[in-house]
Amino acid sequence: MSGSSKGKFVYCFIDEGNFRDFGIRGIKNDSNVYTINYRDIAAVVSDEPLETYIPYEQDIETFQKVIERVMSEYTVIPVTFGTVAKNEKDILDFLEGNYDAIKELIVNFKGKIEMGLRVFWNESGFLEDVETDEIKRMKTELVEKEPTQMELLSLGEKVQSVANMMRNIYKAEIFDKLLKIAKDGCLNDVTNPKMILNAAFLIEKNDKEQFDEAVCNIYEKYSHKMIFKYSGPWPPYNFVKGINFNM
Repeated sequence: MSGSSKGKFVYCFIDEGNFRDFGIRGIKNDSNVYTINYRDIAAVVSDEPLETYIPYEQDIETFQKVIERVMSEYTVIPVTFGTVAKNEKDILDFLEGNYDAIKELIVNFKGKIEMGLRVFWNESGFLEDVETDEIKRMKTELVEKEPTQMELLSLGEKVQSVANMMRNIYKAEIFDKLLKIAKDGCLNDVTNPKMILNAAFLIEKNDKEQFDEAVCNIYEKYSHKMIFKYSGPWPPYNFVKGINFNM
């Protein structure tokens, strides 16, 4: 498609009946970020090339800055990066067809934010928790000879089994304790052999200080063996369900 064709790059939906120009530039710096309004809700968009968007780091940073700017004033219902509509009519049709669902989401998430927590073993922590005496023995035996594919596979399965057992233990120690403060939580896939937890929590804005303190206390307990990556506040990416944002 021609690079001159413009579409509506969508960032999120908000509770707003009047036109807003947010005074910041969009994903490709081609246009300001503004609203397309239907009744008392709106899509936050910018005019950008009608193309497939790859999540390059710079574009993701711009996307997040737009979300942060809008979040400073509104309850935000986020969409996946790269959601583009052909024109304003498509946006208006979508808002009309999903009006009740979007309004319900805005009500449900009002005053709430998402916090992310990823936890990893450091090198010494992984050795302490996962490398049992049996695994050490298996590794020693394999070093002393040329291991078969089956023996290497058996060792890998054993390491994975112990790691999963320890992840379940830490789930109770970390995720379950934080969930008592949060309104909701979800566990995402573990994407790294040394990753223990990949979680998101939905919390009340007013509870953020308490939640931060709880994360800090858990970190202090495990800092000798774990790396904590705590992020947010974010809009409720992991908790918005029930709407197909494909335009």
